[in-house]
Amino acid sequence: MPEAPPTAPRSERRIYLDEWVWAPVYDFDALAPAQIIAGPTIVESAMTTVLLRPGEHAAVTPLGWLDIGLPGRRDGQPQPWRPAPSADPIQRKIAFSRQRRLLRA
Repeated sequence: MPEAPPTAPRSERRIYLDEWVWAPVYDFDALAPAQIIAGPTIVESAMTTVLLRPGEHAAVTPLGWLDIGLPGRRDGQPQPWRPAPSADPIQRKIAFSRQRRLLRA
């Protein structure tokens, strides 16, 4: 994915998460690489909708995937995305190929 500045939410929606809150709504396809989004928020695409609850976060990977982080890190900050040290290059190639096929559809 080419570098780009972080994108702003396209809208806001009122949702119920133990109480009514306003949550920003992001367009998945418009997110920039390495962009980090904190919950509560909604990320929408043609194929799916992702809900991030308070305390959760998501980072856009260099391949354009959404890496979701859950609460639990001591300082509460999201960790930047890094490929797993033992990531199998063949599995990455297969996943990338599948993603490209989905994007063309």
